[in-house]
Amino acid sequence: MLPLGLYERHQSIMQQQRDHVDKSSYEYDGDRWLKRTGWRNFLTGSVRTKVLEYVVEPRQGSPPYESMIWDAVAHLIGRAEELLLRSSHFVRVAIVQVEDSHHIQQPLQPYQGRRQLQKGVRAWQQIVLFFVRLNLGGLDLDTRLSDTQKETLAALVAVAKSTPYEDESHQSEDMPPMQELERGILFFIISLLDYVVQGWEYESPLVCALAVIAVRPQGWLGLDKFPSILSALIKTSRYLVLQEAYETPTVLAEADVTRAAGPRLEDVERLTHRFLRRGTRSPFEWMFDLRSYGQHLAMQSAAGGKVSWTGDRLSYGDISLDISQLKRMVSLLSYDTRQLLDSCLLFGLPTPTISIQSLVDNPSSTEAGFSLVRHSEARKLLEVEGGCWLLDQVVRSPDLQLKFFADRTSNTFKLPAVNQYMHSVNHFRTNLAVLCHITSGQPARATELLSIRHRNSYEGEQRGVYLDGGLVNLTTSYYKGSTIEAKADVNIIQRYLPESVGLVVVRYLWLVLPWIELLETQCYSRTKVSDHLWPDQLPGHAFDENSFRTRFRQITEKYTGCSGINIPSYRHVAIAISRKYLTAVEQFVDVVDASDEQGDAVDGTTPLDAQASHSSIMSNSTALVRRSYDPTIVAVTGPFQNKLVEVVRPATNADAPNDDDTSDLVVVRLTAKGNQALFELCHTNDQKEVWRFPSYEFVIHKDSITASQVKTGRPSYVNAVLIASRGLLQRTRCTKNSRWVFVEDVRVPGYWGGACAGCKWRDGAASCSYADKHEPKYIPPSMVPTPRLAIEELED
Repeated sequence: MLPLGLYERHQSIMQQQRDHVDKSSYEYDGDRWLKRTGWRNFLTGSVRTKVLEYVVEPRQGSPPYESMIWDAVAHLIGRAEELLLRSSHFVRVAIVQVEDSHHIQQPLQPYQGRRQLQKGVRAWQQIVLFFVRLNLGGLDLDTRLSDTQKETLAALVAVAKSTPYEDESHQSEDMPPMQELERGILFFIISLLDYVVQGWEYESPLVCALAVIAVRPQGWLGLDKFPSILSALIKTSRYLVLQEAYETPTVLAEADVTRAAGPRLEDVERLTHRFLRRGTRSPFEWMFDLRSYGQHLAMQSAAGGKVSWTGDRLSYGDISLDISQLKRMVSLLSYDTRQLLDSCLLFGLPTPTISIQSLVDNPSSTEAGFSLVRHSEARKLLEVEGGCWLLDQVVRSPDLQLKFFADRTSNTFKLPAVNQYMHSVNHFRTNLAVLCHITSGQPARATELLSIRHRNSYEGEQRGVYLDGGLVNLTTSYYKGSTIEAKADVNIIQRYLPESVGLVVVRYLWLVLPWIELLETQCYSRTKVSDHLWPDQLPGHAFDENSFRTRFRQITEKYTGCSGINIPSYRHVAIAISRKYLTAVEQFVDVVDASDEQGDAVDGTTPLDAQASHSSIMSNSTALVRRSYDPTIVAVTGPFQNKLVEVVRPATNADAPNDDDTSDLVVVRLTAKGNQALFELCHTNDQKEVWRFPSYEFVIHKDSITASQVKTGRPSYVNAVLIASRGLLQRTRCTKNSRWVFVEDVRVPGYWGGACAGCKWRDGAASCSYADKHEPKYIPPSMVPTPRLAIEELED
């Protein structure tokens, strides 16, 4: 029999081991992330539970001044973001400039929603409160504040303590207490950022605070969490620097009318050059580099298994979902949504028949107010004018007229009846949003879905609801805000609704929406109606991204019986389902239609990933020669297994301008096997770098390509990199090429229509300014005989 308390003492020792931060006992530790951060070295000997007490949100029983500081940080950052909206373009470009040679094109943008801003707000709240609590003692950390930091910290604490929380009796005439407190917090944060590291990075108090907020009860924030927190801190830091430049200008002039609009460019550049740029040895630079390293490491590391399958049952985190549950949800939700439309919104009235297969649309129309039900041909096929159909039915029906109007001769609506109808509209729109989110392919982000317009706006915005081949197409554009590389690439993503769901959308837009808009203007005194398919404001019902997230979670739990399914988790679940049950090779790569000259029948982009906006553009309004392409999607399974190339389409005269007869020519691109054959010949980092770029299409004779040809044949952009590594330049400089992807003025083998490598890479240019198409063909040294057209042979 074990002695009494033996197991309890063992558990106590194990708990102490988990709770204490110690250096690794191994000489070699494979966790590169923890090595790079240095958190363990700084916090060695600390107790995790005690450290966490210094960054926890104020709760009941905490000193009132802590809650006041916590709220003031959030309000300050919110004001700073509002200031960003008033700042000029040049100011917002200057604030994101990290190097003189780093030419930013995309200015600093605000967050798209409060939820994204909250991550940076909470991090700054924890950092400021950590120093407030650390100043009281009790935590043995080697954190040394500068004299300026000590003064600003003492000042903000004094202001917070001098005024009771939510008590306005002590407000001074010069400045309200909360505004004075926010000024103190701003001074303190700027003093944390404005610090030059002389030796070890943990000399910086801000770097020390970042280590503290990375602590967890067991372990640390990893690559899946901390880089995004750093991104939020970096962005909100720039907000606060703009606020500092605005509130403490170097030139104070009473007649300076520009100050009311935003900060001066000179003041912003003064601060950014001091501590927001590379080479300043500031904590901001440390955050910037650590984030880049974390993102790079996350892309190279194997992600922990989050999705597992047991037969048809998927497990993701706390979610356990059987495919039969998902099928049942879609079936029931689709039925309930149709019932809401027919019974509640259309009052159970017999409606005109419609076949969306016979409807036509004009996607190119930019006419204000134009939608798929406004097309002249569509209006003929719809037989009745939907704009007033439901109003006519209400007027003609004695029961409905009595329900909605005060009397038969009055135009006055009964507001209770209208409010009840609007409640049904809100219920229907919510169900329709969830149904479209689930059935239209890979799910969109909440902000994407809610941005869809059903008609062209009078401000010039394009609609996102189209008809294409008898199916309703929901088109969204997505980009991840201001990127470090300042690329302006926008993903145009198309999602197609099943015919039954698309019919619900068309009937709603055709028959119901005009009646809803009439009620909005006549009953709620609105002078403007929304062009969005899901307006953010319905009388009495807000429908923004937060409410949609809440309703999505409620509806999925109601219909599946599985709790915890929200929009982010369902995006992962949907991708896992597509990986198991759908493959691009089997489902989307069909035989190319010879009449499709642009080759849109087979697009190199993985459609499933493209719809989730995780990869390249699925569809664009302009047909480019360069196509985004992931070679790993083919030559793994299906008909392209062990193939070197896949046929994209028959070649046209545009593909082969030097050939009179193109009947035996085809456009192809390399498969994964073909790309691997090329990769084996790349020996330098410069050469291997090309595998980060999309693949080009090129022209060959039917069935003529061989393994040896692929091993030595490359699309011309690969040749350009190889030539660049040998230092072979053009004779004259190209004045059109503004993107030096390789090096300046790289010569390109072959004619290429007289285009240099940069112009060709940029937009598939037919020509550029360095030469014309009649220039003699350029053959680099050590080339073997050249195959047809766009493939060049080049021995390594």
